[in-house]
Amino acid sequence: MRLTASLSPTEPDDRLINSAEVRRLCGGIGTSTLDRWLNGEKRKGRRTRTAPLADFPKPIKIGDRNYWRLGAVRRFIADRENA
Repeated sequence: MRLTASLSPTEPDDRLINSAEVRRLCGGIGTSTLDRWLNGEKRKGRRTRTAPLADFPKPIKIGDRNYWRLGAVRRFIADRENA
């Protein structure tokens, strides 16, 4: 998988990226982590869910797939680094 070459620092912020590229940019997180960031997590033994990660950018749905603006993910990462 060659994701590194496709996301150079000069890529425009409005470029759409898929979940594999988002996960790589966020430090190689897994699909389950990305799902928790988007939807929260079901609490064991309860009918409630924890809250999703509020500042994580919402995906753009195209068909049954999720895409994100590269700039939104970059801002999320920069905000986390500055916190």
